[in-house]
Amino acid sequence: MRFTSPVYSDAWGSIAGLVYSRNRTGMYTRARVTPVNPQTEFQQAVRANQAELVAAWTAVLTPAQRAAWDAYALAVPKVSHGISTNITGQNWYIACNALRLQSGFALRLDDAPTILQQGLPPSELTVTRVGASQTWNVAFDNADPWANETEGYLLLYGSRGMNPSRNFFKGPYRYISAVVGDGTVPPTSPQVMTAPFTIVSGQKYFFSARAIYADGRISTPFQDTNTPA
Repeated sequence: MRFTSPVYSDAWGSIAGLVYSRNRTGMYTRARVTPVNPQTEFQQAVRANQAELVAAWTAVLTPAQRAAWDAYALAVPKVSHGISTNITGQNWYIACNALRLQSGFALRLDDAPTILQQGLPPSELTVTRVGASQTWNVAFDNADPWANETEGYLLLYGSRGMNPSRNFFKGPYRYISAVVGDGTVPPTSPQVMTAPFTIVSGQKYFFSARAIYADGRISTPFQDTNTPA
């Protein structure tokens, strides 16, 4: 049900049996439900990473390292739904490191970034299909900072095929692969990535990319859409 609230100008989260959220047309509510848990390989990997990071925050990081993440959190708000929110240092530690672990290329970083801002997102991203080989050609600007930094990465996520009339997608995305930056010779564009889902002629696909930096910073997402050939 769509509605205009005389109380809330914007809201998200759940209260009792209602969930507040928003899409491109505005705020809406729905009944709160408990989703079925299929325990997929990908879900289990994400949960294992989360568990590792929570344990590391508690038992591995020093008080000084936790304080540095708290200082980063105070200086760098997270933007969601167009609103800036200061999350905790632990939240930023987990958010930054979860992407690193998911890529399979980067190691966990326990020291907080000393540059008090999020990393710059990719300035360009164009994904084109190669249906015969079931791959995606991922074009980017290799002059971007992440591409010219050793241990900089560009992570790409994609959707399943969608009806071509669909113009909005908020997830979930499946991690596809990463482009690895280099402080001496930046990666060549485009890079070829194997599609996680079968590429079907006539369907639309949505993509999201994030840059991660050697000091632990992560960028906001950059989105692209591949329309039917």
